[in-house]
Amino acid sequence: SAIYCYADDKITVIDPPFVVSDLIEFNGKLIVAGGFVGLFEIQGDTYLPLPGHDILTGKTINDIAIFGGNLLIGTKLSGCFLYDGKQLTPWQASINDDLKEHQLNKITLLGENLLGFGTIKNGMYLYNSESGKYNVFNRESGLQNNTVLSSLLYKDLLWLGLDNGMARAKLNNP
Repeated sequence: SAIYCYADDKITVIDPPFVVSDLIEFNGKLIVAGGFVGLFEIQGDTYLPLPGHDILTGKTINDIAIFGGNLLIGTKLSGCFLYDGKQLTPWQASINDDLKEHQLNKITLLGENLLGFGTIKNGMYLYNSESGKYNVFNRESGLQNNTVLSSLLYKDLLWLGLDNGMARAKLNNP
């Protein structure tokens, strides 16, 4: 688990003291998720903990996305958290309890107010942040199984990588 930086035709290896589960550029800073030890900003070869990152200690960070000007941090069994550039807080959305129960795995931005949450136990949740309502694509509604390992939006098609192959869903289809 290392980070490779390419600049000026040279590759530099940054070897963090933790397992890297994700990294993202946010507000001009490179933020790295340290598995179950928290969130850090990379400055050169130094890892600075984000303010309040101790709220994530012991929680496995699975995915990070930029949503509504904040970082949305998804954890395996503890739901999502928001980081606004200064403070890290639990996400106060109604869907968060379901994400905790069904083991969040992936976050996909599907539109300005639409998020996709792939889970291990109950398929893909499509969440509208304006209304607070969501739909679920799972085995019951036609998926081969409920384990979403990856997701990608291409035009109006949502592609899902599952345990048993791939699935696609048209988002603008009733």
